[in-house]
Amino acid sequence: MIKSPQFTFKTFLMVLVTLLFGCKKEEKRTFDFIFTSSIESRLNMNEYFPITVGNGDYTIKVKDETILDAYFTNTANAHFGAIRIQGKKKGETTVTITDNVIQSTREVQVKITDSYLPFAISKSNHPTLTKAMHIFLVNNTKKDAYFFLQKGNDLNFKQKGTFEFIAELKEGVKTPFLLLTYSTDEKGQLTASSDKAVTHKFDLTGSDRQVYNALVSIFGVNWELTPTTKTSPIDIPYLNMKEVGTDLRVSGLIGGTSPFDYIPPGYLD
Repeated sequence: MIKSPQFTFKTFLMVLVTLLFGCKKEEKRTFDFIFTSSIESRLNMNEYFPITVGNGDYTIKVKDETILDAYFTNTANAHFGAIRIQGKKKGETTVTITDNVIQSTREVQVKITDSYLPFAISKSNHPTLTKAMHIFLVNNTKKDAYFFLQKGNDLNFKQKGTFEFIAELKEGVKTPFLLLTYSTDEKGQLTASSDKAVTHKFDLTGSDRQVYNALVSIFGVNWELTPTTKTSPIDIPYLNMKEVGTDLRVSGLIGGTSPFDYIPPGYLD
């Protein structure tokens, strides 16, 4: 008959040590980002870049602190927290993030670009500005307008035009307008080239108060307008546009609540 080995006190200690230290080691998570080795963030904006997995204890260093500030923050939208980037001036610098628990370090190249207003069209009878189009109005001297079309998980670049906000006073009533300049083919579709561009005038009457607040914040446009739409206690940032002289209407959300509310890297200076 084969005898079972004796379960000695020494064996018990060895098993206990293995369990304790084994569990502790497994609790340490690999450190990684949701973003790649380079990202873009907007000037004078607070933007958040989630950490996909980590241990919650980080040291963050910015190579050139005149360009941006970077902090770790807990946020409900990121289970492992996020890096908050606040752009101070245009330029590029390196941000180094160290997970202090496992002493793992990642570097990310951050580029601060001009700020811009994203507009995602959700409803439209317009032949050019169709549903699923994303328009980005850039706060720069050229007043660039970028047009992208969402297809699946990608934003496909269509054209770069220009924009301008104006207001007209008539019989004591001030009306806000957005001028969009772009070029189309004979079917009204955006072309790859911006040659033969035409300016289109859109009445913004009826847009939500959050839209007007955003225009003040980003572009300094302050028409002192009272929104004409009925709003709930929680304002929804809907931009409503009607092309002057037509029955063409476009509406959608402005803001930065989805990954499609950001211009893909490489388009901005």
